[in-house]
Amino acid sequence: MNARELIDFFKIHSIELKIADGNIKCKAPKGFMTAELLAHLKNNKQEILACLASSGANQQTIARRPDGAAYEVSFAQQRLWFLDQLASGSAFYNMPTAVRLNGFLDESALTRALNEIVRRHEILRSTFTAVDGKPVAVIAPSLTLQLPVADLTDLPRGERNAKAQWLLQQDAQAPFNLTAGPLIRAGLIRLDSTEHIVFLNLHHIISDVWSLGIVVKEVAALYAAYAQGLPSPLPELPIQYADFTHWQRRWLSGDVLQKQI
Repeated sequence: MNARELIDFFKIHSIELKIADGNIKCKAPKGFMTAELLAHLKNNKQEILACLASSGANQQTIARRPDGAAYEVSFAQQRLWFLDQLASGSAFYNMPTAVRLNGFLDESALTRALNEIVRRHEILRSTFTAVDGKPVAVIAPSLTLQLPVADLTDLPRGERNAKAQWLLQQDAQAPFNLTAGPLIRAGLIRLDSTEHIVFLNLHHIISDVWSLGIVVKEVAALYAAYAQGLPSPLPELPIQYADFTHWQRRWLSGDVLQKQI
């Protein structure tokens, strides 16, 4: 990520970057600042400091978009929507991930955790259509994510991993329809009574690598709570991605936009 993308990434997660004594300062939740993210900050330090100083972004906060405001798309989403128009039906911008789980699995708690993530993040309930030739986000009020199970326990043990890899590849190569959605899907592969593979696949227009890592961490936290009969440990989000796009379209305009171009 470049300096501007890093600043926007922190804003999306309501983490404020500031300049203090010539350095970048921020207050992030425990575990948020990964080694890779710290490396990005270090490698882009001077550019980030320049952006913060010139734009005043270190003093801005992103607020909830006004009631009735259109669900605008970000510049990154607009780019991906345009590419999808050029090559519809492509799986090139799919973002699949899979995790192998060992031990007892509470499938009900896992399904509930995934659907809480979908409820929690509007962007995961979004589809995209064109109005006057321009992309517009459509946020569904609700979406129930299914967790289909592929049971491979009837196969000889030596064949299960190969079959699982084939299933993962098939899902990874299945395209999304940006207009019809949903743009997220999940599945479970049962290798044994105590060995499973859970997989997620999202279109890049609703996620990126950083966001995918957050989704996985939140699913893990929710599953741990639900499996014990506890409520969600995650606080409600102060803003949604559509709030960010509303802010971005107004900040990145006029002279600021021309300078970036």
